[in-house]
Amino acid sequence: MTATAHDLEGRSARRVIVGEWHRSALLLIALIVLPFLVFGAEAIGRQVFYYHDVQYYFFPYHKLVVDFLHKGYLPLWNPYAFSGIPLLGDGQTAMFYPPNWFFLFMPPTLAINYDVLSQFSIAGAGMFLFARGLRVGRAAATLAAIAYMFNGYLATRVVHLSIMSGAALIPFVFWSADRFRVAPSSAHFASAALAVALQALAGHPQVPVYTGLALGLYLLVQELVVTAGRTRRVLRSALGVAAFYLAGYGLAAIQLFPWIDFARLSPRAANAPFDLVAYHSLTGADWLLLIMPYIFGGVREGVFSPRPPFIGTAIYIWERAAYAGVLTLALAAFAVITPIPEQDARALQRRPTRWGLIAVLLLGVLIAGGGHSAVAHLVYVTPILGKLRAYSRAIILATFAVSALAAVGLQQLIDFTEDGRVAEWMRRRLVIIAGLLTAIFVFALGILPFLIDRSSPFDHAQQLASNLSLMQPNASIPLVLAVSTIGLLLWWSRRGISRRPWPALALVAADMIVFATAFNPTTVAAELQEIPQSVTFLQRDHSLYRTATFLDRDTLDPRVARSQLALSWGMAFGIPSINGFNSLQPRRYTDILFGLGVGDVSYGFLGDNALLQRNSHVLDMLQTKYVLVQPTVAVQPDRNYRQIFKDDTVTIYLNTRAYPRAYFVSKLHLVRSQAVAYQTLVSQRFDPRSEAVVEVAHDPAFSPRLLGSSYRSEADLQQITPNHIKVAASTPADRFLVLSEMYMPGWYATIDGRPATIYRANYLFRGLIIPAGAHTVDLVYRPLSAIAGAVVSLVMAVILLGASLWGVKRGAS
Repeated sequence: MTATAHDLEGRSARRVIVGEWHRSALLLIALIVLPFLVFGAEAIGRQVFYYHDVQYYFFPYHKLVVDFLHKGYLPLWNPYAFSGIPLLGDGQTAMFYPPNWFFLFMPPTLAINYDVLSQFSIAGAGMFLFARGLRVGRAAATLAAIAYMFNGYLATRVVHLSIMSGAALIPFVFWSADRFRVAPSSAHFASAALAVALQALAGHPQVPVYTGLALGLYLLVQELVVTAGRTRRVLRSALGVAAFYLAGYGLAAIQLFPWIDFARLSPRAANAPFDLVAYHSLTGADWLLLIMPYIFGGVREGVFSPRPPFIGTAIYIWERAAYAGVLTLALAAFAVITPIPEQDARALQRRPTRWGLIAVLLLGVLIAGGGHSAVAHLVYVTPILGKLRAYSRAIILATFAVSALAAVGLQQLIDFTEDGRVAEWMRRRLVIIAGLLTAIFVFALGILPFLIDRSSPFDHAQQLASNLSLMQPNASIPLVLAVSTIGLLLWWSRRGISRRPWPALALVAADMIVFATAFNPTTVAAELQEIPQSVTFLQRDHSLYRTATFLDRDTLDPRVARSQLALSWGMAFGIPSINGFNSLQPRRYTDILFGLGVGDVSYGFLGDNALLQRNSHVLDMLQTKYVLVQPTVAVQPDRNYRQIFKDDTVTIYLNTRAYPRAYFVSKLHLVRSQAVAYQTLVSQRFDPRSEAVVEVAHDPAFSPRLLGSSYRSEADLQQITPNHIKVAASTPADRFLVLSEMYMPGWYATIDGRPATIYRANYLFRGLIIPAGAHTVDLVYRPLSAIAGAVVSLVMAVILLGASLWGVKRGAS
């Protein structure tokens, strides 16, 4: 062959490669844009996602972070929830996760939509790249991407945006890890570490922990298949995974260190009971959600849910949903049961990954379906893994594996079809899968309704029985999809796929888009933009105060929730509240408001009438000047609470006994244990306005004179910003000053510029010894965990960037 012929052949090969790359890039862009087309009203800001956690947590918290940044404050401390809690340490704020940066340059109502929609895009793009790495064609990779990006777990987890974000990144983590395994390099190592860091920064620990476990198993199985168990190769792979995970978490240390520091103070941090963490597990009819996603109704009022569901039903659904499409399941089953011919070199390359994905599928099913079995107890005693609430959330691993296996199955159908002829072994397997699908639907729709005990105490038995009727779209639409899938399988068993997989793509796309768009309720943007009358009324008071909202455990529309400052809405308006919707609610705060025996956080719900009576000083100590009461809450405030505002959504009472934010006390009780401090504080003889219980070991600073001082003194808050409090204090003798601010590590005090000790006072608050005279007291929040995390993240970023640039330079030379 002449040189010219060689050149022509080379240019032709390059044109093919470039063309392939262009077509893949266009498909990738289309997948990224697709969610913004599917959710068109949300993309242009006409409708807004709001349901439950979205409006109670993610919207106000993300808005607060940006509000602080725009005002020039570092978002370290949140003074608007509970009575002050860490903001950076509250990991679900996820302020370093890039999609949350939409709040920096968009109106909040549009930013929350783009934050949500970008997760669908990330999931689809990541799955497309991962599937292409499995050596499947563009059509198969696109099918897997659509199935995963709109799967039941992601679609229902809009309500838990941080969990949704972590799940969306699973394919990216696997794709980057696969690239590093196949072609180890510093650049691939850095990209794998970055993917791990992004998932850690997404704001919820559970999915990253499951992902790390599944990824380790996936790579281990691949190495065992490829190397036939050669120890050195397997060990090298394990060390590689450990290394880029260590680097990834080092990169995310700026958020992880403060998060760990704060999380240890939550009721869930230690000795979380087994019943709490294992309560949500897939069992019985729950498994039907994998193939019939509407059997328990929906959250959005519409064809699948004639009326808005009770919040308990909504929780039950989203803690178990993992639907990836009927055809997706069928194709995944085909990939699992189909042998790979030894003569097909390309298909043989998929054998290790197929076994790895099957292992991930089994892992997800075992954890999610553990319930109260031996598996669940084994998970419970496993460090870190066992304390993650709701084992059903591990089902995302199965959904991920099913979506990827569906791509493998579709590609095998394409590869094994020759000129419209289908091998007998392939025909038999397609018929078997079609028969299994038929049997499942016959059982679900023809037999199961008669087996359900409608008088069962199981909350959803009646609803399940009703929704399995063919007269309901909850059953009839999945049946239509199943019949269509069975028809395609039987058609392929006779004629093959003939390299025209577009009917399969169309069916999966229609199936998943209908599910994703039918689940989450939205509201008009105006409902998240208008200022309620109650808020306007409160904002007229420019003094320092906190509010408390008494409401039922129920889902509220945004207009009502905002008017009542429900849960976290106070922070959206700059109004401090003792409520707070947060899984990291401090243990001590739970003790004071709800009792020592409460094993979980309250999510900010208040409803105990005892808090509003004369013999309770809890709200007074927390400087709760205004109490907002939902009309349906049956409380009768004591006469110290005077009604000052009322409309159809809320009644506001003025608490005439609320203490100042900073005040001196005339009597001290020094105790050495948390238990004694609590008992002293709740004693009927204890007057927190004039007394303080201080948790302190022997300290000579507490002189006998200080313990019983009765001098007239004054304390005036001159300045209060998120991370800084300045108090002007004047006293003729040494006195003890109490601030109704949450005691938390990371706060430092100075008196006239000289360091001072902050003591834990009255179980929750801060206290300082103020010497005689006029002084300026400064309290600054400067958590060491944030400083250490920032240093570790910076160092790791420099190392990874330097290693990547060195690797690229070395490769070029």
